[in-house]
Amino acid sequence: MPSAYILEGELPGLADKKALDIEFTDGQMVVIAGRIERPIPSNNNEPKVWVSERSTGAFRRVFRFPAQIDMDGVKAGLEHGILSMVVPKKVERKKRVEIE
Repeated sequence: MPSAYILEGELPGLADKKALDIEFTDGQMVVIAGRIERPIPSNNNEPKVWVSERSTGAFRRVFRFPAQIDMDGVKAGLEHGILSMVVPKKVERKKRVEIE
Protein backbone atom coordinates (compact mmCIF):
# COMPACT_ATOMS: atom_id res chain seq x y z
CA MET A 1 0.00 0.00 0.00
CA PRO A 2 1.54 3.36 -1.01
CA SER A 3 2.33 5.79 1.80
CA ALA A 4 1.11 8.89 -0.07
CA TYR A 5 -1.43 10.09 -2.61
CA ILE A 6 0.01 11.56 -5.81
CA LEU A 7 -2.06 14.27 -7.52
CA GLU A 8 -1.27 15.84 -10.88
CA GLY A 9 -3.40 18.34 -12.72
CA GLU A 10 -3.07 20.34 -15.88
CA LEU A 11 -3.61 24.05 -15.42
CA PRO A 12 -2.91 25.52 -18.86
CA GLY A 13 -2.52 29.26 -18.81
CA LEU A 14 -1.61 29.34 -15.11
CA ALA A 15 2.08 30.17 -14.95
CA ASP A 16 2.18 32.22 -11.74
CA LYS A 17 2.16 30.28 -8.46
CA LYS A 18 0.59 33.28 -6.72
CA ALA A 19 -2.63 32.78 -8.72
CA LEU A 20 -3.08 29.34 -7.13
CA ASP A 21 -4.34 28.72 -3.59
CA ILE A 22 -4.31 25.27 -1.97
CA GLU A 23 -5.92 24.66 1.44
CA PHE A 24 -6.54 21.60 3.58
CA THR A 25 -9.55 21.51 5.90
CA ASP A 26 -9.94 18.96 8.70
CA GLY A 27 -7.24 16.83 7.08
CA GLN A 28 -9.81 15.31 4.76
CA MET A 29 -10.18 17.70 1.85
CA VAL A 30 -7.95 19.72 -0.44
CA VAL A 31 -9.43 22.77 -2.14
CA ILE A 32 -7.63 24.12 -5.19
CA ALA A 33 -8.73 27.55 -6.33
CA GLY A 34 -7.23 30.01 -8.76
CA ARG A 35 -7.85 32.38 -11.60
CA ILE A 36 -6.77 32.12 -15.22
CA GLU A 37 -6.73 35.32 -17.23
CA ARG A 38 -6.16 35.29 -20.97
CA PRO A 39 -6.25 38.45 -23.03
CA ILE A 40 -8.94 38.59 -25.70
CA PRO A 41 -7.29 39.29 -29.06
CA SER A 42 -8.39 42.55 -30.58
CA ASN A 43 -8.10 43.32 -34.27
CA ASN A 44 -10.14 46.16 -35.76
CA ASN A 45 -10.03 44.62 -39.26
CA GLU A 46 -11.69 41.35 -38.12
CA PRO A 47 -15.45 40.80 -37.77
CA LYS A 48 -16.84 41.36 -34.27
CA VAL A 49 -18.38 37.86 -34.01
CA TRP A 50 -16.10 34.97 -33.16
CA VAL A 51 -16.08 31.78 -31.09
CA SER A 52 -13.65 31.03 -28.29
CA GLU A 53 -13.20 27.64 -26.63
CA ARG A 54 -10.59 28.79 -24.15
CA SER A 55 -11.50 28.70 -20.47
CA THR A 56 -10.92 31.77 -18.36
CA GLY A 57 -11.89 32.92 -14.91
CA ALA A 58 -11.98 31.35 -11.48
CA PHE A 59 -12.07 27.62 -10.84
CA ARG A 60 -12.37 25.40 -7.79
CA ARG A 61 -11.84 21.67 -7.23
CA VAL A 62 -12.45 19.70 -4.07
CA PHE A 63 -10.84 16.31 -3.37
CA ARG A 64 -11.81 14.04 -0.53
CA PHE A 65 -9.33 11.45 0.66
CA PRO A 66 -10.46 7.99 1.87
CA ALA A 67 -7.90 7.97 4.70
CA GLN A 68 -6.49 10.59 7.05
CA ILE A 69 -3.62 12.63 5.65
CA ASP A 70 -0.50 14.21 7.14
CA MET A 71 -1.13 17.89 6.35
CA ASP A 72 2.35 18.93 7.54
CA GLY A 73 4.07 16.68 4.99
CA VAL A 74 2.24 17.87 1.86
CA LYS A 75 4.48 19.05 -0.99
CA ALA A 76 3.32 20.87 -4.13
CA GLY A 77 4.97 22.23 -7.25
CA LEU A 78 3.86 24.03 -10.40
CA GLU A 79 5.92 23.72 -13.55
CA HIS A 80 4.87 24.44 -17.15
CA GLY A 81 1.18 24.51 -16.18
CA ILE A 82 1.30 21.14 -14.37
CA LEU A 83 0.46 21.04 -10.66
CA SER A 84 2.09 18.09 -8.85
CA MET A 85 1.29 17.23 -5.24
CA VAL A 86 2.42 14.53 -2.83
CA VAL A 87 -0.03 14.07 0.06
CA PRO A 88 1.31 11.64 2.70
CA LYS A 89 -1.10 9.35 4.48
CA LYS A 90 -1.18 9.63 8.24
CA VAL A 91 0.77 6.81 9.85
CA GLU A 92 -1.26 4.72 12.25
CA ARG A 93 0.84 3.76 15.25
CA LYS A 94 0.31 0.55 17.14
CA LYS A 95 -0.64 0.67 20.75
CA ARG A 96 -0.51 -2.31 23.03
CA VAL A 97 -3.33 -2.47 25.58
CA GLU A 98 -2.52 -3.98 28.96
CA ILE A 99 -5.20 -6.22 30.38
CA GLU A 100 -6.02 -5.44 34.00
